Amino acid sequence: MSETAKSKGQELYETLWASPVFFAVASSAVFIIGDTPRSERLAWYLYAAGWVPLLVMTAFALVTRRRPPTYALAAGIGSLLLFGVFHLALYHDSMPF
Repeated sequence: MSETAKSKGQELYETLWASPVFFAVASSAVFIIGDTPRSERLAWYLYAAGWVPLLVMTAFALVTRRRPPTYALAAGIGSLLLFGVFHLALYHDSMPF
């Protein structure tokens, strides 16, 4: 293996920082596909669940004193903020919290 190849631990660390993107996209898909109040509520819960990995990884980074990868952190936070504003503008009346 070359020296520039990332270890599996580093890849996992970066993926966990970027994982909110998956929650944001999943919630957007549920908003678009589902057209019932129940599906919209589920989409909001999926969106809110996207913040959990960021909070857990922030605590982990503080404890281990590891810096988050800048691009993964920007992707995670940026997608949640972008999709959050988008969902809030279109589906604010179905927000359960």
